[in-house]
Amino acid sequence: MPERRNWWHQKFCLKPECRQASKAHSQRKWLSKPENCEVFGGWANVERVRQWRAKHPGYWRRPAKSPRTLQEVVPAQAAAKQALTETTARIPLQDVLASQAPLLVGLIAHLIDSPLQENVEKAALAC
Repeated sequence: MPERRNWWHQKFCLKPECRQASKAHSQRKWLSKPENCEVFGGWANVERVRQWRAKHPGYWRRPAKSPRTLQEVVPAQAAAKQALTETTARIPLQDVLASQAPLLVGLIAHLIDSPLQENVEKAALAC
């Protein structure tokens, strides 16, 4: 069954077996045209493929699997509440904002309608 929004032009659905049937149908339709019958046939094409294969040995083989990249899993944890002191007031702004969750910083910037770090910091500290 085609998708209900595309019923007027979609002949096959997106299931794998339907996509295979669609591909087979398209190939049969293309090969049925007289101008396409001998496109990939003939000795000239066979020789061209032989030469290409000679220049590209092992092309058809799958590459060896590379070892998976090791990544540390960072558990999700709530940020600890920090009190603003004289010492933390002199910390660079990027460090203060880095202690906040990026989603929270983005939300604050969106709510105050300003991407400037100074304005985001003032709004974050005002809470």
